[in-house]
Amino acid sequence: MDTIEGRQVGQYLIEQEIGRGSMGAVYRAHHLSTPNQPVAIKILLAALATDNSFITRFNRETDALRAMRHPHVIRILDGGQDGQLIYYVMEYINGTTVGALLKQKQRIPVAQAVEIGAQVADALDYIHNVGKLIHRDIKPDNIMVDRWVTAKVLDFGLARIDGAYTITRAGMVVGSLYYVPSEHLRGEKIDGRADIYALGVSLYEMMTGERPFRGKTLQEMSKAIAAGNPMPPSLLEPTIPLELEQIVLKALARKREDRYSRANELCEALRQLQGHMATQQVPTDPPTQIMSALAHPPVAMPAAPPPLDHAAPRLPRFIRGTDAPLHPPQTGGTEGPNKAER
Repeated sequence: MDTIEGRQVGQYLIEQEIGRGSMGAVYRAHHLSTPNQPVAIKILLAALATDNSFITRFNRETDALRAMRHPHVIRILDGGQDGQLIYYVMEYINGTTVGALLKQKQRIPVAQAVEIGAQVADALDYIHNVGKLIHRDIKPDNIMVDRWVTAKVLDFGLARIDGAYTITRAGMVVGSLYYVPSEHLRGEKIDGRADIYALGVSLYEMMTGERPFRGKTLQEMSKAIAAGNPMPPSLLEPTIPLELEQIVLKALARKREDRYSRANELCEALRQLQGHMATQQVPTDPPTQIMSALAHPPVAMPAAPPPLDHAAPRLPRFIRGTDAPLHPPQTGGTEGPNKAER
């Protein structure tokens, strides 16, 4: 796609590119009538704009987001087509992705990881039960977080209606391999527990800086996931409470019937843990250090690359166990770096 910075797309003036993937590019922009109010606009790459499969995926993401109204799901504002440009417009988040934070900080302190996990679980409960969707691509790169640790779930390009049957052969993976459960690898029909598993992997990664399953090749990784024997996270990070370890390992269970059956159960478990941590005064990093990477993040709202083959009340913007927000809100904003598998 040739640069479109400075061009008008629909009723929006493009300011600068802030993220790019193999499917689309994301730009900071503003509506012509509100120049001081930034938005993020995602545009399907020109090379894909004549490919019906990518157009279908892009439109699916647009439709899914348009129906969502939840404080922890990214909000779509507009969408359409301008000549050959197919686009949709999102709220602009002053922050970065959890994936970008992990690249910069290796891990996220326990209290903040639990808060992010609870917010995402709350969003998944809404997505599953109100939206009637399975996200199918939950991972750190698809979780946005601002300096107040308010999380937003991104990228619904792989979302499917819960209960809808799609033909997926064994070994054909929809989503990022690191975050898909064993039943998906076997080509079985998946449900919301696949998203719960993916959030479990993401929590494990946030707390330890490592993924629970490893392999030098796709085949080795698939075998490790199928075996389902992750190293207890406390062996990698001793500050992880036993109760949190048990929550994460349950979400990661190889058999889906052994996981939380609903995302709200995982959310409630994490919220109860927060209460226990506050009572026990679990130590946390100073608020000014936890999200220091957000002071000058390079880019936010990255566009997701294709897969290897895949109104709730607002929660308080404070981290349990601390008495202050991480940073005061700021205007303008910057976003997390382009998505890439770590």
